Amino acid sequence: MADDLTVLNVYAQNRDAAAFAQLVGAYAGLVYGTCLRILGNPHDAEEVTQECFLELARKCGQITSSLPGWLHSLATSRARDAIRRAACRRAHEREAA
Repeated sequence: MADDLTVLNVYAQNRDAAAFAQLVGAYAGLVYGTCLRILGNPHDAEEVTQECFLELARKCGQITSSLPGWLHSLATSRARDAIRRAACRRAHEREAA
């Protein structure tokens, strides 16, 4: 596999779908595994994994550090946010009931 940041730059400059698919193929397991470990629910982990790769597509030109580290940090943050949103939603549902 070519250097991650090189592949990411190819995607950023040309919106090359093959370059992005290469990155997704390489790191989907890392992101999904992180999300699943935190969330404990495969469906929620899939949702957050998709959010992470959408964010990668949006911010592809801004990443200059380790891509696996950036993705792991993002997955951890987004999974924790999902837990907080679910807790808040449950609290609102209890109040409404």
